[in-house]
Amino acid sequence: MEITGNDGKTKEQLAVSFKLPEIKQKMKSSNFESTRDFVKEKKKLQTSIRNKQNLMKEWNRFRVLYDNGHLPVRLEQRGTGKPSRNIRWLENPKLISAERFMDLLIKFSCVLPLLEYPYRLIAEQGVIDLLKNYVNNESVIQCLPQLVRPPEITKKTMALSLIIQLAQIPQCCPALIPYFRHLFLPLRKHCY
Repeated sequence: MEITGNDGKTKEQLAVSFKLPEIKQKMKSSNFESTRDFVKEKKKLQTSIRNKQNLMKEWNRFRVLYDNGHLPVRLEQRGTGKPSRNIRWLENPKLISAERFMDLLIKFSCVLPLLEYPYRLIAEQGVIDLLKNYVNNESVIQCLPQLVRPPEITKKTMALSLIIQLAQIPQCCPALIPYFRHLFLPLRKHCY
C-alpha cells in the first residue's frame, strides 16, 4: 500500500517534484556558511573594538599629559573673541634631544585623528613645528614606522599632510620607499 498526499501523488512523486534531498543539502551548507561568516564577522568586530580601545588609551594618555603640563607646548591665548590658532613652545624645538624629539613626534602623530578642538590643534601644530625646526633628520627616519600607519593614512587627511611634509625632508624620501604601496593610493586621491 502506497502512501499518497492530498492530491493523490505518492511519496516518491512528491520528493521528485519538491526535490527534497537538494533542498536539505542546500540548507545544511547555507547554515554552515552563515555560521562561518558569523564567526568571521565577530572576529573582525572584536579586532576593531580592540584597536579602537588602544587608540582611545593613547588619546586619553595625550590628554592627561597635556592637561598636567608634561608636554612642552601650550595654546597661545589671544584675548576675547579670537580663537587661538597657535601653540607656544616652552622649550625651543631646535634644542630638543633626539630621544625627546622621537617621543614627542610619535605622541603628536598618534593624536592626529582626534577631533576635539584643543588637542587636534596641538597635535597638528606640534608635528609641523617639530618637522620644521628639528635639525637631525636621522631621528625622523627612525620614527617612520610609527608615523606611517597604513589604515590611518587612507582615512585621515592630516596623516596625508604629515606624509607630504616628511617627503619634503631630503633624507626621508628614500626612507619612505618601503611604504610606497601604502602611500600611493591615498596620495593619488589627495592630489586630485
